[in-house]
Amino acid sequence: MANTTPNLQQAAVVVNPGEKAQISLRNDLPVASPGPNEVLVKLRCTGLCRSELRAVQAWGAYNSIIGHEGVGIVVKAGPDTSKSLLGQRVGVKWLYSACNECSVCKRGFPHNCAKQLNTSRHVPGTLQQYIIADARFLTIVPDGVADEIAAPLLCAGLTMVGALSKLENELKTGDFVVISGSGGGLGHIGVQIATRMKKLRVIAVDSGDDKRKLSLDSGAEAFLDFKTDDVVARVLELTREGAHATIVVPGTEDALKMAPNLVRNMGFIVNVGLPRNDIQIPLSATLCTARGLTFTGSSVGTEDQMTDLLKEAAAGNINPAIEVFDFSSVPTLIERLREDGITGRAVNWRPGKRVAIAGGGPGAISTGLAFLKRGYDVRIFERQPECKAIRWCCPFVDTSLGDSAILRAEPGQQVERRMGIKGWHYGVLRSSIFKKILDLMPEGITHASHEVTGYTELEDGVEVEFRNGAKLTADILIGADGIRSPISHQAFGEPGLFYTGIRLWLAWCDYIPGIPESHGVISHDWQYQASFFPMLHDGKPGFEWWVVEPSWEEKPLPDDPKQHLSGILKGWQEHVPRFLEATNFDTRVYRWEIYNRPSM
Repeated sequence: MANTTPNLQQAAVVVNPGEKAQISLRNDLPVASPGPNEVLVKLRCTGLCRSELRAVQAWGAYNSIIGHEGVGIVVKAGPDTSKSLLGQRVGVKWLYSACNECSVCKRGFPHNCAKQLNTSRHVPGTLQQYIIADARFLTIVPDGVADEIAAPLLCAGLTMVGALSKLENELKTGDFVVISGSGGGLGHIGVQIATRMKKLRVIAVDSGDDKRKLSLDSGAEAFLDFKTDDVVARVLELTREGAHATIVVPGTEDALKMAPNLVRNMGFIVNVGLPRNDIQIPLSATLCTARGLTFTGSSVGTEDQMTDLLKEAAAGNINPAIEVFDFSSVPTLIERLREDGITGRAVNWRPGKRVAIAGGGPGAISTGLAFLKRGYDVRIFERQPECKAIRWCCPFVDTSLGDSAILRAEPGQQVERRMGIKGWHYGVLRSSIFKKILDLMPEGITHASHEVTGYTELEDGVEVEFRNGAKLTADILIGADGIRSPISHQAFGEPGLFYTGIRLWLAWCDYIPGIPESHGVISHDWQYQASFFPMLHDGKPGFEWWVVEPSWEEKPLPDDPKQHLSGILKGWQEHVPRFLEATNFDTRVYRWEIYNRPSM
C-alpha cells in the first residue's frame, strides 16, 4: 500500500521531570528522517513499563519522549540501509544499539555493552506515532502474535526471560523460585515463563486480590501477600529449606532486604528492579560468604531469547495480561504506575479510530483494507489457524439466462486489468482473488487462532472478548465471521436459521479438451441441477462444476461421493458426466448444506 508520511506527529512528552512532572500530549512534533543503519517505524501500539517512572521522577538522564515497547511497520529506510525491512512488522526495544566490537558484544550480549544506546534514554522513545530505530537491533514480530501481546514481551518478557536464563545451569525441573512483584507487568510474565517454559515451581509474592488471581492464573503454586503474610516463614514452610532462587522485580529497598531470607544456602538472588540510584544492595558480605549466596543483576535478555519467547507467545503458551488504552490516557496511566495501580501490563493503541473485525474471510479482509485506506487502526481476528477462502468461483461478468441454458460470457477484462488476475470467460476461483487481497494487507493486521466470542459496550468504545479470556478495547467492532456469528447473535438474538432442503456439491477440475472454452451450462430436471462454467486458477484453465440435490437435515452422507454423483449424472447431457473422472475428489470437492435465515 502507498505510504504517505506526515511532517508532524503526536507524542507524549515529559515536562519538568521530578516531583512536579507532567505529561504533555503534543501534536506538533516533527517526524524524523532515518540516517545510516536506521529505519522509520510507524508505531501501532506501545507498552508502558514501570521503569518509565525513572524518567518522570528524574532518577536519571532520559529523553523527554519515553517508552521502549513499540510495535509497528517499517515505512522508510535510511541511506545504505537494506530495504528488505520495508513493510515488515517490527518491535522497538530498550536496546537501541550497541558497539558490536567489545568483548561483551562479541560474546553475544550487546544488551550489556558499555557503549550501548537505549530507547527512551539516549534517543526518543515509543510514546509517539513515528520512531527512528536502528535496523540492526529490531525484532521481527511473527505472525500469530497480536501487536498488543508482542509489545510487553519486548521489555517485560525479555527482562524476565533474561533473569531466568541466569539460573539455567543452576536450577533443575521442579526447583522452587520466589518471584516478588508477581502481579505486575514483569512479574506475571515471569511466572508464566518460569512455570511453562522452565518447568519451575513458583511462589508468587505481591499484594491484593487482583494480583493474587493473576499470579495463580499465570501458574504460581502459591501466593503470599507481603502486607498480610509472614513471607519468609511461609516460604520456609512451603520449601522446607528455602527457595532455590528468587527474582526481585520491585525496585524497592524492602524487596531487596527480604530476598536473602527467601533462599536456601547456596541459593541465587537475581535482581531486575530499578530503584533510586542511592539504594545499595542490603546484603551482608559475611552472610553472603557463609551461606554461599550468589547475587546477580539482570537487565534484559538476548535476541535469541526474544525470538524463542515470541514463538511461545505465537503457540499460545505465554499470554501477557494487558489493558489496552487510547493514547490520550498516557498521563493517567503514568499516575497509575506511580501508585502501583496496574495489574498486568498497560498497552497504548496508536491514536486514531480502532477497528476490530471478527472473521478472516474475503469480506473481513476487504473491509479491513477499506478502513486502513481511510486512516483507521485495524485488527482482524480469525478463529481458524489461517485466513483462507472456500474454493468457489467468483464471476467477472453479468450474465442473463433468457430462454437459453447456455451462457456465452466474455473475459472480465476490467477485473484483469485492475487486479492483475487473468480471468477466463466466467471467472476465477475465489481463493485466487482472496490471495491477491491478502497480499495487499500489511503484516500484523490479521491474527489467526483468535476466536471472538462476544463484546461489552462501553461509554467510549467496545470491549472485545476472546475464547482464551483475553479482552481488547476498540472503537468499532465488525462481525464478519459467518452466518453463525456470535457478534450478530449477541446484537440481534437468535438468527432463526432454517434448512432450505438443498445439498450442494461444488467442485473444480483442470481443463478438459473438447469442451467449448466460451460456454457455461446450467441444466436441470425435476429433481436435480448440474452445471459448469469455465474459469482460471493459478494461471491454468479449468472448470467449476456443481450438482444440487434435494435433502433434509438428517439425510445420511454417501460413503462414496463420486459413486453417488455418478448415479445422479448417469444419462445426463453431454460434458457434465465427464467432470467426474477429471476431478480429484480428495482435494477438489466440497459439500454444502444450505441454510438461510429470515430477513433482518
